[in-house]
Amino acid sequence: MRVLGDQQVVLDQGEADRYAQWFYNAFDPITHLDAYRRDLAINFLCGAHDLHVPAEAALRFRDTLGEHVRVELFDGLDHLDAARDERLYSAALEWLTL
Repeated sequence: MRVLGDQQVVLDQGEADRYAQWFYNAFDPITHLDAYRRDLAINFLCGAHDLHVPAEAALRFRDTLGEHVRVELFDGLDHLDAARDERLYSAALEWLTL
């Protein structure tokens, strides 16, 4: 994860407290893949240049689980730009109303 506004700086996320670590251990999607191996549609909308929350994890999740996981990358968008871009809102609404 990189600092918003200065993508050259890696953000030290520190150490999880016991409560946060419990949630990670219990629910981290990439280590609980069996919970997602079912009839479940998942769509990630990601800025292709997001270094704060990189799309790599979403792509790895899709590559592991297959077709029911969709990842859309929006070229030229970093984390904040993606949060403000109308194309992502439109894509989300379109997908939700299918």
